[in-house]
Amino acid sequence: MTMLDILWILTLTVCEPSGCVSQTIEEFREKDHCLIQQWEHEALPQDNPRWTSIAYACTVKGGLQAGLPEMGSTAKKIAA
Repeated sequence: MTMLDILWILTLTVCEPSGCVSQTIEEFREKDHCLIQQWEHEALPQDNPRWTSIAYACTVKGGLQAGLPEMGSTAKKIAA
C-alpha cells in the first residue's frame, strides 16, 4: 500500500436508549465495493428489536466522521 491508497471501512452502529456501539464489518480498497456491501447489509432483516436505530456507513479508515449515526441517511429507526 502506498501513501495515496485509501482504505474504506464498512461500520455497523446500533443504538438503544442507553447509548450506541459500533464495530467494523470489513475493509475495502474501492469505495464502490464498500457501498455495495453497505446496501446488501441494509437489506438484511432486523434480528433484535432492542435497537432504536441501526446504521451502516462506509467511511475512510482513520478519517473523521461528522455527527452521530442516527443523523446519517442510512440510519434505520426501529419502531417500538
